[in-house]
Amino acid sequence: MVKVSIPHELQIAIMRIQVEENLTWEEACVKAATLLKTNSEEFKKAVEAEAKRIYKRRFMTQLNKARETIYAKGYEAGYKEAASEDHFHVPCSICGKPMHFSSTDENWDKIREVLYNAFKTWAHTSCLEKERSR
Repeated sequence: MVKVSIPHELQIAIMRIQVEENLTWEEACVKAATLLKTNSEEFKKAVEAEAKRIYKRRFMTQLNKARETIYAKGYEAGYKEAASEDHFHVPCSICGKPMHFSSTDENWDKIREVLYNAFKTWAHTSCLEKERSR
């Protein structure tokens, strides 16, 4: 039996392989030796697998950033559009609960009262259906 001294960094690398792949010490040493053979097929496959993993991680990071940007821009545009509308409520002529109306007309101040009077006899569709079924 020959006693061999293994550098600390190699011991850590072997232990990492052992833990990640649930191997015995001997199996982890064989795996490490295979990976150290830079011309072996297993080494090439391991390098390719790691490259794919890194590529996928970067791709997903970029995709998530793009999603966040699209969402933020869409939210901002929707918020600005909604903020540019003038809103008013008219009570339902049947139940009295408010009905929501909005307008983007530039002459809103001039037509608001006219619209309010025009809609004051209106009712929710559900309220009208209840009235008709009685």
